[in-house]
Amino acid sequence: MNTEWRDRLASYDDEGLDARERAALERLLDSDAEARAYLAELRRDRQRFTEAYASVTARPGFTEAVMQRLPQKRPAWLPLPRVLELCAAGLMVWVVVSLISPAEQLEHRRQLVCQAGMKDISRALLSYAQDYDNRLPDADQWFVQVNNPTYRPLQATCPSDPRHGSLSYAMPLGIGGADVRRLPVSQVMLFDADGVFPAPRHDRGANVGRLDGSVQLIAGPRLGGVPLRR
Repeated sequence: MNTEWRDRLASYDDEGLDARERAALERLLDSDAEARAYLAELRRDRQRFTEAYASVTARPGFTEAVMQRLPQKRPAWLPLPRVLELCAAGLMVWVVVSLISPAEQLEHRRQLVCQAGMKDISRALLSYAQDYDNRLPDADQWFVQVNNPTYRPLQATCPSDPRHGSLSYAMPLGIGGADVRRLPVSQVMLFDADGVFPAPRHDRGANVGRLDGSVQLIAGPRLGGVPLRR
């Protein structure tokens, strides 16, 4: 008896079968002793369940006792103080959103574009390592080594970089040519940079890409903790 028939027998219902399904089932039962035994055991289990369920529901006062222990259903409507609290919270959110300047909204979009480009570059760095015995490219030549302009050129200019058209990212100097299997997954592999130094372009923060493929914004005071060297 194969797995398909075993699953069908497990959901077998005498009253739910049409004539064609019933005939196919009967042919299986006639030719397969294992199927007959399996279905018989299922029927016995169902009978035991039915008897046990009937004995429970037949106990006097059982349903009433259970219902008394259940918490009372709360009204579907909210009390007036709660409604006022929700309205006040919504008004505060609307005020905060309306106070965000167009310049801040533009910078937020630029930050997201920067992070998307950094994720693409991180994937390219890891793909390079797969092709070169798990070794990362050189820290000073990484973009030339991983970029393939004929296939899918990488976007290596941050939209918030005032040096339009320049390379906006850098690799930590200490991981150039390193074996990725010997690096922690939290290792910074790429960061917003001006040359080899972190560049806090995004509201006094810089985007960093880690070996696990994640990209996050690090605030200005924490930039000193970016591991530029191993």
